[in-house]
Amino acid sequence: MHPGWQGFAEQAEPFSVTLSNVLNVERIESAAQFVIIENPSIFERLSAELRHQKRSDISLMCSEGQPNLCVWQLLRRVDKTNTQMWYCGDFDPEGLQMAQRMLRRCLGLKLWHYEVQDYVKALSNKSFNARRRRILESCGCGELAAIQHRMLQDQRCGYQEKLLEDYLKFDFH
Repeated sequence: MHPGWQGFAEQAEPFSVTLSNVLNVERIESAAQFVIIENPSIFERLSAELRHQKRSDISLMCSEGQPNLCVWQLLRRVDKTNTQMWYCGDFDPEGLQMAQRMLRRCLGLKLWHYEVQDYVKALSNKSFNARRRRILESCGCGELAAIQHRMLQDQRCGYQEKLLEDYLKFDFH
């Protein structure tokens, strides 16, 4: 393990990783559950709760929006032998686009609280324009088809903040 990363891991503290750091690591061993979170405020709240509970069976990673090269390189290095990877994000056209990219690039990835009922619970009053609708129309791969259909029907976005209490249960299925 990277010595700097090891110190943060031992202290159960979140840390930022650069592309330079990632490129110097061949393999990343992780906890049994590895969750990729789009939203930094959700990441902060979940990581604080994991520290409070002194849990080491869950690793969190925040992509802070659309994944960059560093995120993709890091995900490529996660040892998936004993680790299940999960993704959770916003229910807006860009969030669905990101979920689709994650599913295509991370074999075995599962969606966490990313079902139609989660979208309904996360609904906001924010609608999307024609440009964003075109983005949404391009994101209809298998697992996302039902959410895409419902979003096109409702013409509204849903946001992770409304799912925080569900996330804090750390139920993976």
